[in-house]
Amino acid sequence: MSAINHDPPEDNKESNLVPPKSQVAQSLEFKASVRFDLPLPPPEILAAYKKVIPNIPERLLTMLEEEQKHAFELNRQEQAEQHLKELRAHTRALRGQIFSFALILIAIVAGAIVCGYGYWFGTLIAGVPVGVVGVFVLGKESSGKGTNQSGNTESIGTTPDTPTIEK
Repeated sequence: MSAINHDPPEDNKESNLVPPKSQVAQSLEFKASVRFDLPLPPPEILAAYKKVIPNIPERLLTMLEEEQKHAFELNRQEQAEQHLKELRAHTRALRGQIFSFALILIAIVAGAIVCGYGYWFGTLIAGVPVGVVGVFVLGKESSGKGTNQSGNTESIGTTPDTPTIEK
C-alpha cells in the first residue's frame, strides 16, 4: 500500500498562518481605569476635577454628607420598625396569656359552682382546664428536650461526644 500525504506543500503552510502585511492593523488601543474605595477621590484627582469644575470639592462633600444623613435615617427607621414588631409580638403574647388565664379561671369557678350543686360533671368543667395547664407547664419542663444555640432541638444532658443509642 502506498502512504497518502495529507500535508500541504511547505510554501502554503506559512502563508496560511501569517496574514499579509497589508491586512495587519497598525494601531494600538490602550484603556486604563482608576478605582478607589474612599468616599472622596485622592487629592491629585480632586485637584484635576477642580480645574474643570471650580466648586467640585464642596459639592462632593455636600453630597457625601446628605448620603450619610440618608443612610442614618434609613437605619433609624429600620430599627424603629423592628422594635415596633417586637413590641406588637410581646403585646399579642401577653394578651393571649391574660385571656387564657381568665378563661381557665372562669371554667374552674363554673366547675366548682356546678360541683357545689351536686352534679358530677362539674369536676370535668373544672378539671379539664387544670389538666390543660398542667400539660403545657409540666410538659415543657419534663420533656427532656431543649434548644441549643443554633435553634436545633437536642436532649438535655448529652454532649456531642456522648454516643447515642438507638433502638
